[in-house]
Amino acid sequence: MLIESFFCVKRDEKEDISSHVAKLQKLFVDLNEELTKHKENTLSERILNGRILSTLGKEFDNFKDIWDTIPSENQKLNLLIEKLCTIELRDQSSTEASAFVASGKRKQFKKDKLGKPKLSMERAKQKFPCNKCKQVGHWAAECPQKKIGGSNYQAKSKNFRAINANK
Repeated sequence: MLIESFFCVKRDEKEDISSHVAKLQKLFVDLNEELTKHKENTLSERILNGRILSTLGKEFDNFKDIWDTIPSENQKLNLLIEKLCTIELRDQSSTEASAFVASGKRKQFKKDKLGKPKLSMERAKQKFPCNKCKQVGHWAAECPQKKIGGSNYQAKSKNFRAINANK
């Protein structure tokens, strides 16, 4: 069932790229967990990348051609997501710039160092899951499930401070 879901997903044209990718990532993680439970080989990240690319519309054909020129060892999921979101933000900016011409108003975007529009940190956290627990709302550095040596990092940190305070 999960494998069918993963390989049959289609992108709704109204759905933004980051939501679509998050949906595919969730299915991919669930599928790999199920394969692991049954002691089967898990799917590689390249399959997820290929699935993401195959669900994009014709408007991304040029991007796909350029992506294929990147050496396969550099074709990482994070790079793919970054590039697709950049394209989407650029397209949104040009669409909104066209609307500005029609309406006479211009919406202000926060921009990065290169002058490109960027997502707010909180909005990005809601769109992209944590690399450790695969939940949205935080990233790996803030993950409540973050473990070091089998125990909670914060608990270790408090114990360390308490031991050093007694010296």
